[in-house]
Amino acid sequence: MGIKLSSFDDILLLVLFIGLLNAILWPILTRIAMPFLVLTFGFGTLILNGFLLEEFAPLFGIEIQGPAIILAPLGMAAVTTILSSLITIDDDSSYYRSVLNDAKKKMKAEVKDYPGVIIVEIDGLAYEVL
Repeated sequence: MGIKLSSFDDILLLVLFIGLLNAILWPILTRIAMPFLVLTFGFGTLILNGFLLEEFAPLFGIEIQGPAIILAPLGMAAVTTILSSLITIDDDSSYYRSVLNDAKKKMKAEVKDYPGVIIVEIDGLAYEVL
C-alpha cells in the first residue's frame, strides 16, 4: 500500500502532466462540477486529483494504492500552498492587476465631451478637520 515508482524522473513527469491537465481542464471541470465541489467543502478537488492520479500514474510507471490515492493529492496541495505563500509574501500586485483588468474590460470606449459630477462621501469627517 502506497506509492511505488521506478525513478524520480517519472514523478516529475507525472506532476507536470497533472499540472497541465489542471490548467487546461480545471476551468471546464469547475463549471460542471461546482455543485459537487461546494457540497464537499473543497475536498472534492482532492478527490478529483486522486482520480487523475489513479488514472494517469500507471502511464508513467507509478503505482498508487490504498490511502495514498487521497494522501498524495493532499500532500501536493500542502506543498503548493506553502510554496505559493512563501513566494507571494506581501505581494498584493496580483490582486490589483486582476481588479484593473476587470475595470478595463468594463470600461466603455466612448468618451463624453460634456462635464459631469463626482461625488465623494466621507463618513465621520468632523467639520473642523474639513
